[in-house]
Amino acid sequence: MPNTGRKIDSLTGLRAIAAFLVFFHHYTPSADIVGVRLFSMFWQGHIGVSVFFVLSGFLIALNYYDSVQLSRVWIFRFLRNRFARIYPMYFITSVAAYIIVDDYRVKAWILNLTFLRGFFKEYYFYHIGQAWSLSVEVVFYLLAPLLLKAICRIPLGVLCLVFYSIAYLCASNPNIFGTNDFFYPHRMVVINTFFGRCFEFLFGMWIYVYFKNSLFQDKYSKISWITYLGLIGSLFIFYELNYCPGIAVYCAPCAPIVHYLLPLFIGIFILGLWKESSYIGQILSTKLFVILGCSSYIFYLIHAAPFVDLPFNIGIFTGPTTIESMGLIPHFLIINIISIVLYYLIERPFHRLLREK
Repeated sequence: MPNTGRKIDSLTGLRAIAAFLVFFHHYTPSADIVGVRLFSMFWQGHIGVSVFFVLSGFLIALNYYDSVQLSRVWIFRFLRNRFARIYPMYFITSVAAYIIVDDYRVKAWILNLTFLRGFFKEYYFYHIGQAWSLSVEVVFYLLAPLLLKAICRIPLGVLCLVFYSIAYLCASNPNIFGTNDFFYPHRMVVINTFFGRCFEFLFGMWIYVYFKNSLFQDKYSKISWITYLGLIGSLFIFYELNYCPGIAVYCAPCAPIVHYLLPLFIGIFILGLWKESSYIGQILSTKLFVILGCSSYIFYLIHAAPFVDLPFNIGIFTGPTTIESMGLIPHFLIINIISIVLYYLIERPFHRLLREK
C-alpha cells in the first residue's frame, strides 16, 4: 500500500542517494576507469543538493502544514526541533574541523557556528565546504512558519518572485550592508542562498499541499507511473548534464535546468514515492537504505571534512597517507560506517534529548 504516515521510509532512503551523489561529485572516479561519459555524470553529482532542498520543503510541509500556528509557542517548538535535528553534529564537526586546520579566528568561528557563513563570500566554503547548504536550510526553517501559511494562499511564482527580488536587490548593491563581502557576489547569492534556491523548497511544499487529499494513488497505484516519470525525468536530466562544459549549476545555459526543470522531476518522484507503491519505493524502504538515510546527514557533513584523514596523519594507519588514497570504494564504505556509528552514538541521542517530547 502507498505510504500514508508522517515518516516515509522511501524518502529516508532517498536522502542517502542524495548524499552519495554529492560524495561522487567531490570524489569523482577517474575517467580512465569509468569512461568519460560516467566521469562527467559523476561530476554533476552536486544535484544531490537539489534533492535535499526539494525533499526538505516537502517534509516540512508533510509534518507541519496541518498544525502550523503563527504563535510564539508553536514557532519556538518548531525551531527547537529543527535545532535538535541539525545543530549538535554540525557544531561537533565544525569545531573539529577548525581545530584540525588550526584556525582560531573569532570572526570565522562566529560566522560558522551561527550559520552566517553562507552569506559571506570568504567563508561560505570554509573547511567543511559542503555545509554552505545548511545556511540555506536554516533560512528556510526561519521562514517556514510563514511559508506554511502562504503556500496555499499566494501563487508559487509570486512567492519565488519576492525572494528573487530580494536576491537581485542585495546582489546588485554590494555596499547595501556597508560591506562588499556580505550577500555578494551575484553568483553566490543565486546559487548558495535560500533567496536564489527558494523554488526547490517551495515546490517541495507545494507538492504536499496540493496533493495531500488526492485519491489518484488508489486508482493508479499498480502502475506507479508518477514514480517512474519523476525518476526517468531526473535521470535523463542528470545524463544530459554531462554535456555541460563545467559544473552545471555554475554554467549559464545549464543553471536554469538545475534550478527549475530538475526540481520539477525530483518533486514528481517524491510525489510518487509518497502516493504510490513501487519497486523503487520498496528498495528505498529496505532497512539498509533507511539506516543509510538516517546517517546521511553525518555522511554529508564529514565525507569531505579535513579531519577524515586524521587517523592517517597521526599514524594509526600505515601505508596510505589519506583515506582517499585507499581507493574510492574503501573510502566510501569507511565514511558510511563512521556515519552510522556516529548516528547511533551521538546524533540520535542528542536529537531525542533536545527535541520536543
